[in-house]
Amino acid sequence: MIAIEGERSQEALRSALEEIRNSEAKLRKIIDTIPTLAWCSLPDGTGEFWNQRWHEYTGLSPEAVRGWGWQDAIHPEDLKEITDKWLGFLASGEPGEVEGRLRRFDGVYRWFLFRAEPLRDESGNIVNWYGTDTDIDDLKRAEAKLRQDEEEPPPEVGKRQPTISVMTTEAALAPREPVLRLCTTNHESYLNLSSALHSGASSRTRPQQ
Repeated sequence: MIAIEGERSQEALRSALEEIRNSEAKLRKIIDTIPTLAWCSLPDGTGEFWNQRWHEYTGLSPEAVRGWGWQDAIHPEDLKEITDKWLGFLASGEPGEVEGRLRRFDGVYRWFLFRAEPLRDESGNIVNWYGTDTDIDDLKRAEAKLRQDEEEPPPEVGKRQPTISVMTTEAALAPREPVLRLCTTNHESYLNLSSALHSGASSRTRPQQ
């Protein structure tokens, strides 16, 4: 009787493990089909699985990145911050995100947003971490260009303003001298003409003696 019960227990265990493996296989297949770079790690942060898109992007094999080998794909200048953030997520058990540069298969680094989310069992224990890596390189470049434009106006704008100012001043002053000379000349001519007319009128009206 005991032998029969033991055999049934072993069979139930094998069925459970098989179901788990099938579930994991289905889950990995789903992760492989989602249109982003995705991965899975153990509760201690050890890398366990990366989807096909991740391997195609980085050009690294599953054997090369398993455990902590994924760090080879991170830009050296960003590695410490990303690792420290990751360890912080593991310690707190809370989801989080961090930005950094990920190396493409051709050696080019692009900016990514790395997000991590814990998966818990019914007791609240973390059984796995799942994450995604989203390319934000174009956004980062656009933000940098916008900041540069705000801090440094285009050179032609700085050169154009004095030119406009000088032209405006010259345009305002240039007509004044000839106009003043014309006014002065006309005024003098008017005075001379007025004086002559006045003298002529006086001669005609003066009585003869």
